[in-house]
Amino acid sequence: MVFEITLFIILIILSAIFSATETAFTSLSIVQIQELASDHNKKGEMVKFLSKRPDILLTTILIVNNLVNIAASSLVANMTIRIFGSQALAVSTGILTLIVLIFAEVTPKQIAIVHNEAIALYMAYPVRWVSWILLPIIKLIGVISSLITHLVGGEKKKLSLDGILYMVSIAERQGVVETYETRMIKNVFR
Repeated sequence: MVFEITLFIILIILSAIFSATETAFTSLSIVQIQELASDHNKKGEMVKFLSKRPDILLTTILIVNNLVNIAASSLVANMTIRIFGSQALAVSTGILTLIVLIFAEVTPKQIAIVHNEAIALYMAYPVRWVSWILLPIIKLIGVISSLITHLVGGEKKKLSLDGILYMVSIAERQGVVETYETRMIKNVFR
């Protein structure tokens, strides 16, 4: 029983770590990624490397998170049936859902939004190592996902000229670029 509870806690912690990692990477701006790459040597370069490969990054994190959450669910179901019987499964499922949502999803993601750079730097190499181990599975999932996307008529969206000009206008309004810089950028595309 002590072993199972310890294992459950470890699984929830792993889920929290990978949930936070997902949000940390996906919330990094291009500027943050460039700064990390130039300021933090190899760790920053690894953040940049992974950020340029979102398919590998996200698939790795999703595989680990799903495996960990399914293992935690199976463990809790097993313990529940052994201790309380199968009639208590609905209650344990509800409690587990709350635990996962609070401690392994929502809270870690909120923390990751605030500390995205630190978490991305800390987790860049572990995610890369796990992605290397899972590479055959990641590639298989990528092929199947691309096939399904193609079958339903999905195509990758490309950034249009209008999209670029719109982003430049927003950057000017927010004070990121000056008015004369906005005019220069817009003139490049005319």
